Amino acid sequence: MINLNLLSQTLLWLFFIFLLLMLLLILKLQVEFLNRFRITRSKSAEGEGLQIGQKAPLFRERDLMNNLIKLDHFLGKKILLIFVSSTCSLCGEIVNNLDKLLEIKNRKVIVITNNNLINTKIPDEIVCIYSKELSEVYMISYVPSIVMINDTGNIDLIERVTDIKQIVHMATEN
Repeated sequence: MINLNLLSQTLLWLFFIFLLLMLLLILKLQVEFLNRFRITRSKSAEGEGLQIGQKAPLFRERDLMNNLIKLDHFLGKKILLIFVSSTCSLCGEIVNNLDKLLEIKNRKVIVITNNNLINTKIPDEIVCIYSKELSEVYMISYVPSIVMINDTGNIDLIERVTDIKQIVHMATEN
């Protein structure tokens, strides 16, 4: 005969272990999210908007090749962030002509898209990140837009753009 007391205790322990595993899974997912989306305390995090001369918000994201990209790894170099969307025709023209940005020798180029750029050839020298959050962090409400960051990590320029020639001109000028 089955001992009901033993059976109920066993089921209770199994339920407790299940809840503990679920809690650990939730904690693991939360830590992964926080590690992926780390923002330094800046005015952008406080909602005042990004300003020229302000420190650029740091980020950690995976590129399309699944490499971890950290903005602070590029400090000491000038950085050009290009915000695009695959649903924007101007952005499509810019993305299809990214090879023209290879002429810019003194900047690290990072393309940030809020949706996936399927079937698009990105030159190996250019980093491409898929992230909806970065557009919000940098307060980009219009694409295509660029953010230029100087070698000390401060924002030099935030600008809407219309074509690749304009981006090349601005990047070589600043």
